[in-house]
Amino acid sequence: MTLVFFRYITAVIGLSVIFCFTSRSQSLSKDLGGSLKSDHKDIVKIALCGIIGQGAFSLFNFLSLFHIGATENGIIQGMQPFATVFFGMLFMNFRMNKVQWCAFITSVLCIYAMSVGPTNSIDGGTPTLGYIYVTCSMLSLAWTAHLRASLADNYGSVVSMLYQYISVAVVGFFAVIAMGLDLSQIFIILDSPLLIFLWRQLPHSAVLI
Repeated sequence: MTLVFFRYITAVIGLSVIFCFTSRSQSLSKDLGGSLKSDHKDIVKIALCGIIGQGAFSLFNFLSLFHIGATENGIIQGMQPFATVFFGMLFMNFRMNKVQWCAFITSVLCIYAMSVGPTNSIDGGTPTLGYIYVTCSMLSLAWTAHLRASLADNYGSVVSMLYQYISVAVVGFFAVIAMGLDLSQIFIILDSPLLIFLWRQLPHSAVLI
């Protein structure tokens, strides 16, 4: 869970670097975002997408693994396309095209494949609580999917995600302090030349993509 918090921090750094490059290109900034200005009425939406769509998703997902195995977790998480479509149809008048229907059907097949896979037993775990946690995780990401897409349309994908990761990083910092997590684990990253190399190359690779 501490490493997830570091992921938020490095995401903010990486997206900031990407923004510095893309904002200078008129063609890239059109889709990725060329300005950090945002409408005040969207600030709450952006914060919710970050805190719930990223933070709550990761938190509940990790908590579920204390009670249920990876197979059960994967089955529930595989329901995200269903929940995303449901929320889209319910709140945003969303309709799927042929490609999305193909992805939807593929997801159904993958869920079935996982459902007949091996089941892991977690000693000391409470399966019911684990299912509740992973369901909350899945719904957190699905509930914000269309909202995140609309924000990306308004501000650009990089800018909207940068704001979302900033909000979840701020909340995550207070969560780390409240939970008493050991921030010295960052040395796991710093002591690995491979991880340092990947972290340094990420902004440049993302710009090229």
